[in-house]
Amino acid sequence: MKSYLQHIPLGTSLPVSNPHAISVSFPSMDDVIGYEKKDVCTLQQLQSGYPRFFRNKLVHLLCETVRKEFKLPVSVEIYPLPCNAVLSLLNLYFCKDFVKIEAYGVTFLLLDENDVQLGKLRGFLRQVGVFMSSRNAEDILHSNGLISTTFNEAYTEVQPYYFVQQSLQKAYHTKSVDDIILSNCGMNAFFAVFQTIQDISLLSGKNRVLQLGNLYLDSYDILRTYANKITLSHVTDFDEIRRMIEMHHTVLSAVYVEVPNNPLLECVDLPRLYALCQEYNIVLLVDSSLASAHTLKLLPYCDVITESLSKFANGQGDVLMGAIVVNAASTYSKEIKSRIASYVIPPYVRDVQRLAHSICDYYERVCLSSASTRKLIEYLENSPEVEQVYSVLHPLSKRNFSILQKNDSLIPSVFSVLFKQPLAYYYDKLPLPKGPSFGTVFTLAMPYVYLAHFDLIQTEEGRQQLTEMGLHPDMLRISVGLEPVEDIIASFKLAGI
Repeated sequence: MKSYLQHIPLGTSLPVSNPHAISVSFPSMDDVIGYEKKDVCTLQQLQSGYPRFFRNKLVHLLCETVRKEFKLPVSVEIYPLPCNAVLSLLNLYFCKDFVKIEAYGVTFLLLDENDVQLGKLRGFLRQVGVFMSSRNAEDILHSNGLISTTFNEAYTEVQPYYFVQQSLQKAYHTKSVDDIILSNCGMNAFFAVFQTIQDISLLSGKNRVLQLGNLYLDSYDILRTYANKITLSHVTDFDEIRRMIEMHHTVLSAVYVEVPNNPLLECVDLPRLYALCQEYNIVLLVDSSLASAHTLKLLPYCDVITESLSKFANGQGDVLMGAIVVNAASTYSKEIKSRIASYVIPPYVRDVQRLAHSICDYYERVCLSSASTRKLIEYLENSPEVEQVYSVLHPLSKRNFSILQKNDSLIPSVFSVLFKQPLAYYYDKLPLPKGPSFGTVFTLAMPYVYLAHFDLIQTEEGRQQLTEMGLHPDMLRISVGLEPVEDIIASFKLAGI
């Protein structure tokens, strides 16, 4: 594997020179801030980005080709729909007639910049995962002679969907591969489960949900925007969780929690939580993206799991996909499986083929990166430059994590660190990839709060909210890759850590 342990220029795709990359290099804090403030000079240098926040270059080329052919003004935003079922989702949430055109076998949604609902529509499309696969755009462009070739990459052609399901079945120990549903991204997986639970709850009259701890940005936004939610900022005080559920159980339809959560790596006492939810007929959803299915035994202790397969399952940083894993023993399993298809956006076939190839060494990658993570955590905990390391080995999380641990030696290869100096003092000097995402074969550092909650950093009220969430703006999240751990540690030493 080519080493990425070096300074990588602003805007370089991660992985490098890959048109399907889902991360991008932000080598300095000025670059991070420039991106968040939508600085034109910063944005113009980006070769790639996370697809729900950045339009892939191939998708952009297809949209601009359509703009030219149909003579659409620049005031019209063009959204290629991955499937026509998206129109049903839009009609569910928005009462309006949508303008659309057909081209290249694809439906393109046209939104005018003067539409009073434009902001809400953009947010909805992002949160639900409405975007075209870069490989889909690539195939359309190539078959119509608009690009000369497609990117050369390894993939599995024979029954790729089943192969991915089978790999996940072994990891989660599901009863059947049919308990695993693939979607075009982790966010769509979360939204599909959320909306399905909302539908089920209508029958019971329960209309509130409980968010435990921090959730991924768009998961948080979905609950904030479309649900009547209650929030507990931390997950380690089970007495408080019990008190909250017992107080609101007559109206609670579901509990949402990440295990462990992002970026503090806190773990809830999941067996006790599930027993409590079962007692009061409350659906429990767990997002396992930060841990991976090979690290923790989760399925017996919840009704349904969502996982972003873009992270550890893929490992290469070049596929966006999600999974919904249903506990067949759950009271709600049949209802969830019978209703959820209406909200799932299926993945593009070439994305599935690519994942079917890269998922083959999922377990081996988890084992290697886990061993390196332990050593890197130990090094940083002993560094005089470090204020705190947040990991599943932290005293607040270790007990609850160990209850779920499949193997005593395996831990998630993600943790966060807070330095004694401001983050920028070290960040700019750290010679390794820096950008969004995690779970890649290359080590990746992310200024999590800046990229996920930049708006909150800007105001005193927002900073107070971050404090209540347990988040410090200067936290740096580290995703440990497969490089020799001595080389990773050497990179931190070069930054003065």
